[in-house]
This record gives sequence, structure tokens and C-alpha cells, in this order.
Amino acid sequence: MPESTSEDVAAVAFTRLPELDHVRAAMFIRRDADNLVTATVDGEGTVVRVKFATTIAMRPVAAVEDAIRSAIASAHDRMNNAWRDLARTVNGVTEAPADEPEPTEGDEAYRWQVES
Repeated sequence: MPESTSEDVAAVAFTRLPELDHVRAAMFIRRDADNLVTATVDGEGTVVRVKFATTIAMRPVAAVEDAIRSAIASAHDRMNNAWRDLARTVNGVTEAPADEPEPTEGDEAYRWQVES
């Protein structure tokens, strides 16, 4: 595949401004594995909300710290995947790189949602 010039990429990106705005406006929401913490990250990567389960007070401090880090990291991963998918679209890439597994049906790593 021939390399794109920055002008080519900019031209394609300009036609995709709605998608850019959509990802920027999206809220990426994820929980830790134990459902103690729910983190919300915006399309710029800023943590905008952290919610705690009512049972969190019964957990050791280290478990709470891990849950917070896990939920935020997961939300950031979801946001990064949305930007990566948009970049692939802009660059005309339809397949994942060889070192990155193809998403399977139902794979949440490649889904993101907009909070209404």
C-alpha cells in the first residue's frame, strides 16, 4: 500500500470531522473486575467520574486502590481503541496489524459507547 502524505491524511481527516467530534464527545465507561468502581473517561482522556459500589467500605484499602486503577485503565483502553479504530479508518486500514489480534464478535475492546 503506498504511503499517504500528511496532506492526504489531513484531507481524509477533514471529511471525517463528525467522527472526530463523536469520539471527542464520547464517554468511555468501564468497571473493575469486582464491580467495585466504575470510571468514566471522556474522549480527551480526562477522568470525569468515578463511582463506588456501596460495598466498597468493607474492602481493604489496597483492594480499593487496585479497583480504581483497574477501572480507569480499562476506560482509557476503551478510549484508545476508539481513537485507533478512527485512525485506521482515516488511513484506509481495514485489518489489524499482525501483532494485534483481530477483534472477535462481541469483543468489548473494540466497542465504545456515548453516554446520553
